[in-house]
Amino acid sequence: MELNTAVVMTPPRDAATVLLLRDHDRHGLQVFMLRRHSDSAVLGGAYVFPGGKLDEADRQVADHHLDQTPAQLHALLAEPELNPEQAKGLYVAALREAFEECGVLLARHAAGLDASWARFKKRSAPGRT
Repeated sequence: MELNTAVVMTPPRDAATVLLLRDHDRHGLQVFMLRRHSDSAVLGGAYVFPGGKLDEADRQVADHHLDQTPAQLHALLAEPELNPEQAKGLYVAALREAFEECGVLLARHAAGLDASWARFKKRSAPGRT
């Protein structure tokens, strides 16, 4: 892997990442990371945390799909220059990217039950609506 030292002149885009940790009884703190495909044009072969750029659709997720209000999410980020809608979008982007990149679904049903990938796959199987 070769480090890119080019100066970037374009303005940064909003992006989010997820740092997944667990405290294992025997092995201590474990960090979940992905290894990018070695042929990837960006950071090929590097170990990275799941994450990516904010999509406009991330901001459009209805508030009732979240377990906290945009104002609460904004406060948790401790980024005063962001507005609550940006904060909401970044949280949604982080969740979406974790699911898209590594299949980790950090979600619950409205009833408080953990969402299940198996149930999601069953519902989205070809021929099912």
